[in-house]
Parts: sequence; C-alpha cells; structure tokens
Amino acid sequence: MSSNISIKRVCEYCKQAFTARTTRTRFCSHKCNCNFLKEQQRQNKIEASKVQTRQALVQEETIKAMNVNKELLNIKELAIYTTLSERTLFRMVKDTDFPKLKVRNRLLFNKAEVMNYLTNKYGSI
Repeated sequence: MSSNISIKRVCEYCKQAFTARTTRTRFCSHKCNCNFLKEQQRQNKIEASKVQTRQALVQEETIKAMNVNKELLNIKELAIYTTLSERTLFRMVKDTDFPKLKVRNRLLFNKAEVMNYLTNKYGSI
C-alpha cells in the first residue's frame, strides 16, 4: 500500500537524513537495516558471553568457597582440588582402577584415595 506522505527522518544506523514514506520507517535503506540488525545480533552475543562468563566465575568462586575439606568430592570440586581439568578427570575415570563411587547418576570421589592413585600412577604431584 503506497502512501502520499513524506516524513523527514534520521536513519538509526548511519545518522543520515532521509524522507520516509511511512510512519514506521527507521532506516534509509535495506543495507542500513541489515547492518543495524547484524550489529544488534553481535552485541547480543557479546552480552550473552559476558553473562555466561560472570556466571562461570561466580560458580567457580562458590565452589572454591565451599568446604573442600570434606571426604567425598564431585568432579568439579575434584578438578579444583587436583588442579586438573574436568575433561582430564573424565578421561581418567574410564580407567577401571580409578577410585570412584557411583551413586545413581552422581560420580563421587574420595579425596585421599584419588591422591594416592595419582601419586602411585604418575609420581608426586
């Protein structure tokens, strides 16, 4: 539906003045519209990454703040305690001799037994 109105507007992306034919027009061209949307998507991804990083840092701090003096540890706590990555620990768990305790869907590890295993298998850590 065409319109006979003409409204002076400023493009939200390139800040150039243009004549709009509708009251909803925000950009001077399709190219500015696409560039604006790409920039907006990029900013959303950056913000999501920042939020995810903040959540990971908070989670890591809470794990560190938890009492690591307990005997049974989960995989994240064991990773912090041994300074090995979780991926490395999961690879080690595949070994049948690795000391682990499976309670339903949870993997728990006795801290002393794991340290003895690592010391015996790989030497002093």
